Amino acid sequence: MKKTDTDLILDSIKGLIALLKDIFATICLSFKNTDVKNQGAARKLPENFRGKIELIPENCIGCETCEKLCPALNALIFENTKNGKRLTAVDFSRCTFCGNCAYNCPKGVINMTKQYKLATKDKKDLKLNTEAEWKP
Repeated sequence: MKKTDTDLILDSIKGLIALLKDIFATICLSFKNTDVKNQGAARKLPENFRGKIELIPENCIGCETCEKLCPALNALIFENTKNGKRLTAVDFSRCTFCGNCAYNCPKGVINMTKQYKLATKDKKDLKLNTEAEWKP
């Protein structure tokens, strides 16, 4: 069935009216007073939330299980230390926060915290070191 010119014009007008309604609603919502008093409040996170990694480096036995299971390349760094091969650094700029390292660590060296605010201007701030200096 072919539409006539009047049907096409009516459809165009209906579409224009719908568009104008959306624009009007957007403008009204942008000027509406918003409740800003709860913006700094802590969010309720689920029990199994995976945030920033926390390390207990003195328990590390150097098995490298976490590094083998990590999908992110070079997120976990092992180095030879005076106590043998140990986990010495975590690069959060590479980490996908999958939790494989924490769930499979035999000694519980790696734990997932609920910390999720990691925004920074300097990429060096996203490196957690257990030794004195970061060595890439």
